[in-house]
Amino acid sequence: MKGKATRQLRPSATRQELQALQRGIAATGDGQAVRIVALIDALADRAAVDGLLDPSRVRLARIRPQRPLRFTRLLFMPLDPVIVAPPDWRAGMLAVPRSALRPLAATVRTELGDMAAGIDAMIDGRTVADSEILARAGAVLWPAASIILAQAPMTFGWGEAGLPGGLHAPLTHDVAAVFDQAVAIHAMTANAAAGLPQDAAAVEAVLAAMAHSGPEPWGLALAVMLEQLPEPAMVLQQAIDWTNRRSEPQLRATVGRVVGTLLDRLELGGSGADLVGDLADAGPRVKHLAKLIGDLSTDAMPPALRQRLEAARRRLDGDCRARFADSLTNEFLLPLQSLRQVADPDAVARLEDTARELRSLETGARSISGVGMFDELLRQAATVVRNMAPDAGLAMAEKMRLVAILAGANGELALSA
Repeated sequence: MKGKATRQLRPSATRQELQALQRGIAATGDGQAVRIVALIDALADRAAVDGLLDPSRVRLARIRPQRPLRFTRLLFMPLDPVIVAPPDWRAGMLAVPRSALRPLAATVRTELGDMAAGIDAMIDGRTVADSEILARAGAVLWPAASIILAQAPMTFGWGEAGLPGGLHAPLTHDVAAVFDQAVAIHAMTANAAAGLPQDAAAVEAVLAAMAHSGPEPWGLALAVMLEQLPEPAMVLQQAIDWTNRRSEPQLRATVGRVVGTLLDRLELGGSGADLVGDLADAGPRVKHLAKLIGDLSTDAMPPALRQRLEAARRRLDGDCRARFADSLTNEFLLPLQSLRQVADPDAVARLEDTARELRSLETGARSISGVGMFDELLRQAATVVRNMAPDAGLAMAEKMRLVAILAGANGELALSA
């Protein structure tokens, strides 16, 4: 962020008990983590316990529990890809520290007055998956929040959140500028999710509108679009071409800062865990990360950034291979071998889901890892299924479905021959 905020944010003081709870939550299984999140979300005032989830934010983003659509969550959804934990934020990073969300949201809610109650009514009982309500409520909230934050005095609770006073003015300016274009960015994201082609004119319109606010908010908007739109290469090239046409060296330099910050977040997000995560979401996640890394790895990037992108690609490759081998063994072969003579239909359904997820991971990893290792492991798994004894818990039709998923149509034909 710009201005005089040049020192790193100091993390809020935590007791040993809080740190122990954070470690405990981070170490739980995904199912238990989802239940803990639901309990925290149900609290009327979660301020005292919200920090418990900080070490688990990356995992929660991956497993995507159905979280209620609350005021603060709705307000900051346009900035979600650039929000980082306070200890990970540092001066110059094109990102928003999570500790700033609550005091900024409190300012917006206070200034909105009765309008805030209307927004609460719109989102009551809804979750982040309710896309139509999210878009309608956001179209009311984000432009109003932009106006409020553009002229907000020092926010109540800013210092208590561990935020330096010198950060308030530049951060609120940058956030307000992004909120001004949030409806347009969200519309592009929603259209992409619906399978519509990426709108180059809409991307350029956002870049042009944000340029008037300065490099930092322009960079924040660019980072959000790079992570949320399906064709990051198009967004990146548009940003580079746009800055070149208008002779904007500051904004051209910001492109490199954006990529550097994305890499920072990717590297931080993987600490203590792999980049792939759980098998259920691994395929789409790997496909997205592989495309993002590949699209950013252009000659337009400085050599240092290209080296970091290549390191990220190698790491993702290794994580894909490790996740695939581990999941094939522990989530497919071991449950397969534990089937009883008459298999539980739910157990067979879970095996089929796992086989599809393995195939999805293999598909997502093609551009990173190639297919040799994955194809061979899938063939071996299909052979295990094909050679199971008739009394091992799978009917012939169930065997055929599993082999077809693992080895494709040729495997199914081989089984029925």
